[in-house]
Amino acid sequence: MERRITLRRMLSGVIEDQLSINATLPRTLRALLFHPGLLSSEYLDGRIQRYVPPFRLYLAASVVFFLLLSFLASGGSNFIVHVNTPVADSTRTLRELIEREDTIQTPAERERALKPFRTGWTRLDSMGNQGLGQLLDLPPQQAARTLTKGMLQRAPTAAFLMLPCFALLLQLLYFRRRRYYVEHFVFALHTHAFLFVLFTVMLLGARLPWIGPPLLLWLVIYNYLALRKYYGGGRVVTLVRYGVLGLLYMVVFGAGMTFTVLATLLLS
Repeated sequence: MERRITLRRMLSGVIEDQLSINATLPRTLRALLFHPGLLSSEYLDGRIQRYVPPFRLYLAASVVFFLLLSFLASGGSNFIVHVNTPVADSTRTLRELIEREDTIQTPAERERALKPFRTGWTRLDSMGNQGLGQLLDLPPQQAARTLTKGMLQRAPTAAFLMLPCFALLLQLLYFRRRRYYVEHFVFALHTHAFLFVLFTVMLLGARLPWIGPPLLLWLVIYNYLALRKYYGGGRVVTLVRYGVLGLLYMVVFGAGMTFTVLATLLLS
């Protein structure tokens, strides 16, 4: 008997295989959004088949978020204008500083001041100046679009590279728990997947001004509850660790953003 495979059946099979879109997805999303720390605890307890695997969940959540963000950045004029304004101001300010520096120092003084920084960085400096020069030569709006586009292209990689750093911070803060590094990494995957889902909802509801504050409040509460559920510990001790983790991760996030901007300038 001849069986005919439709395009719909083939696509549904691919989606179900890659993202586990079946009975596990609603259960996974319910646990991810409303039961902080549950997915990580369940995964380590061996109840793997009940939920979407951590890496697939993170990958799906991040892909959806960055695709939506890229779509809004390229098609939403209000978003582009909002992003472009500080970038355009920065390029003009940088040009003014460069011109001002030229009037203050003689070439010999400038060369002596820059000489210690040139060793080993000549090629990198040249590439950076070339990329920055190309942006400065563009009209402000076009320069901002180019920089924004480049950063959006590299943001998923930068976000993924922050995961090991986040897991390492957890290992340092909870070193007495004697957990393996991979256990911290699983927790990092789940918390970041939640972050991307939450930000996706905020992007979709951007026209509703009341939707942001409660979601951000739930984000703060969620991470605290997730730490207590997964690692245990008292309320005060967890709160202190949560504060330290937040401060350290802000430094990591700032460094990641800086390197993303530098990479965009170098490779643009």
